[in-house]
Amino acid sequence: MLNIRFVLLPLFLVETVSLFGEAVRNGNDLAREYSRADEAGRKSLKAQSEGKLFTFRFLKVVRIENLSGDTSKEALPILQTIEPSSDFTVQVHPQGAMSRDVIARLSTNDAIAVSGRLVQLDPPEMPRTLILKPAVVRHKDRSAPKGEKEMLHEIDPRAVR
Repeated sequence: MLNIRFVLLPLFLVETVSLFGEAVRNGNDLAREYSRADEAGRKSLKAQSEGKLFTFRFLKVVRIENLSGDTSKEALPILQTIEPSSDFTVQVHPQGAMSRDVIARLSTNDAIAVSGRLVQLDPPEMPRTLILKPAVVRHKDRSAPKGEKEMLHEIDPRAVR
C-alpha cells in the first residue's frame, strides 16, 4: 500500500501541472513594442514571440478573403486586419464555430477581438505583418479603447452581467 502512494503522488503532481494552460499574451503590446524597437530588439522579440498565443483587440478589418477553388464550404475566410497602435497588418486564419458566427455578421471597417497562435512576425515576403494561425475570432469589438472602465458585457453579447 505504501508503494502505491509513492507511485501515485508523482503522477498526481505531474497531472496537476499539466492542467494549467499556456499563458496568453497581449498582441497589441507586442505589435507596438516591435514597431518601436531597434534591430536587436526586433530579433529578440521575434525569437520570444513566434509560436506563442496572443490576444488582439481593436483590429480593424480591411479585407475578407474568401477561399476559392476546391476547398470545402467549411473553410473560413482569411481576414486582413490592421492593429491600430502600430499600423501592422494582422493576417487572421480563423477556425471554429465561434469564429464562424462572428464572421457571418462581419464586414470591412468593423473591429474584432482575436486570440491565436503567432506563426510569423514580420516575414521577409510580407513586411510589417503578423500571421495568426490558427485563430479564434472572439467578438466584434469597438474601434478604440474606452476612456473609462470597460465592462465585458458592453463588448461581448455572450457575456453574463
